[in-house]
Amino acid sequence: MKKFLLVVMLAAGMHSLFAQVNPTVPGDSVPMSVNKAFLEKYPDVKGMAWHRTAQGYRAGFKSPDNMDQFADYDSTGKMISENLEMKKESLPASAIDYISKNLPDQQYGKIYQVTKPDGLKNYVVNVGGKWLLFDAQGSFVPSK
Repeated sequence: MKKFLLVVMLAAGMHSLFAQVNPTVPGDSVPMSVNKAFLEKYPDVKGMAWHRTAQGYRAGFKSPDNMDQFADYDSTGKMISENLEMKKESLPASAIDYISKNLPDQQYGKIYQVTKPDGLKNYVVNVGGKWLLFDAQGSFVPSK
């Protein structure tokens, strides 16, 4: 049962990362509670772009090391997830091994670490145009 719940939570995280994102919305149309929550968490971020998603709002911006970063919030300002682009070398070794064995000739695309407010982390990796989900230890999580 625990494994089933983990898979459901990870799938929800992946859905959150790749939720339908609409075009940029003006910052003044983002609810004050969402804007406030973002500014409390990221007080030094400038130049973020807000998008409307099925679950609420997404702020897109660059991390200090110039990687893509997203913060997803529901419409009340509750954080849904943080998504940070990362380099292949930062993936857990077991995720890299899985990809090497199962998709040996495929190119890596974007890679994100997704962190939920409770600290649960997982990884989503674009390989050969397909998104793959891995848990915090780097074990592959098959999609349903």
